[in-house]
Amino acid sequence: MVSNASKKEATIHIYGVIGGFDFKKWEPINQADQFVEDFNKIEADADVIHVKINSPGGNIHDGLPIYNTLKNSTKEIKTYIDGIAYSMASLIALAGDTVYAYKNSMLMFHNGLTYSYGNAKEMRKQADVLDVYDESLGSIIEEKLGITEAEVKEKYLNYNDNFFTGKSAKKEGFVDEIITTSKAKVPENISTMSPTDLMEHYSKMNFKEFTPATNQSNSQKKNTMSKKTYAKLEKIAGATLENATEEGVFLNGPVAETVEGHVTDLEDQLATATTERQTALDEKATAESNLQTLTDENTQLVANVNTTLGLEGDAAVATVADAVSALEAKIAELGKQPGETHTKAKKKAEAESEFSYIDFSAPMYNP
Repeated sequence: MVSNASKKEATIHIYGVIGGFDFKKWEPINQADQFVEDFNKIEADADVIHVKINSPGGNIHDGLPIYNTLKNSTKEIKTYIDGIAYSMASLIALAGDTVYAYKNSMLMFHNGLTYSYGNAKEMRKQADVLDVYDESLGSIIEEKLGITEAEVKEKYLNYNDNFFTGKSAKKEGFVDEIITTSKAKVPENISTMSPTDLMEHYSKMNFKEFTPATNQSNSQKKNTMSKKTYAKLEKIAGATLENATEEGVFLNGPVAETVEGHVTDLEDQLATATTERQTALDEKATAESNLQTLTDENTQLVANVNTTLGLEGDAAVATVADAVSALEAKIAELGKQPGETHTKAKKKAEAESEFSYIDFSAPMYNP
């Protein structure tokens, strides 16, 4: 079970026999009670739940509760047939709102099976019970494909093992989308293996261990995470990244060098952009300082003009343009003469007016 709180998504695996036993870990696996408990935990927080399936089928008594739990969830359920989904597992896969499979994934539908011991009457009774199971299981197919009970019995629950690849299952309507980005884990001789052989094969596997094709040293790493895609990283690397999970992704030598080079280029671009930004900020600060200095000088000039011309109140000027106009008007008023010459001329005129009775042209005043 894997959760991703940031994206409100979670992944849960159904690998191995349903209601089976992991002989390597010596513990039951895919039991209905444990599955429902795990599912309820992630359903409380996740909006999208991915169910990864690789199972030869198993116990109907465990499979039906698992199917109904998924089907009745209010969250978006996406099921994935990673390898095989046979018997009960194929029906669980149909619980998804969207069913995904690889082209080489395998599905198999057949009637319910049981082992029985007893006399003829008891055996006939057991056969009647199996008919009821078939009716129950068949209703799942009816709902998925929108067909009748008779059609289900004719094509899928016809006392044969009915196999489909992911591609053919999509044509039938069992699968909604085909995944083409990576390979499913399917035994090479799967088409010749009996259901008993498949159960034995998968019940003995440790499905949480995997060996990345690109790094043998990681062969013991646990893969309990869901498959992830990193479109932007793959665009940079120029390659499809295998074994990508929510924990991370392994990069081989050439891909790592490509990504490293791209990161270096981005760092250089960032450094250049940072320098250019700082230069622009410095130039802005200088311009603002110069503007403030000019503003202060203009303010002082206006104040000086008001003081010099004795302008106060409403008569005082407020702008440099008004100050210049006031000075020009004052100069015109003074006869457009320098202040010192004009003052002396005025004093001489006043003196001549005061002593007009004296003849300053007389020889005594002009030796």
